[in-house]
Amino acid sequence: MLQSKANTDLSESQRQELAVQKKRVVSIFRRQLACPLLDMEKTYQEFTEWLNEEPSRRDVVDMKIIESGFKKALLKLSKILPYEEQLVIMGVYGQK
Repeated sequence: MLQSKANTDLSESQRQELAVQKKRVVSIFRRQLACPLLDMEKTYQEFTEWLNEEPSRRDVVDMKIIESGFKKALLKLSKILPYEEQLVIMGVYGQK
């Protein structure tokens, strides 16, 4: 992955490649944050830290879409969390 340097140090093709990589990373985070997963708050924190490392990263992000998906996933997780916890307990204590 290209490291983000000052834009003056990058050729046009490198800038384009960097933009594509940023969009790809945002897409991965968006999909993951829209799924009800345990510890998804940590993933959201990692995403916001990644965004804040470089201000230009916010240019490829629609935070309303990401936050909407994240809130829906959190709501769904809250409904299924008791079942998930039971599966974890059964996995630990149900093994022979």
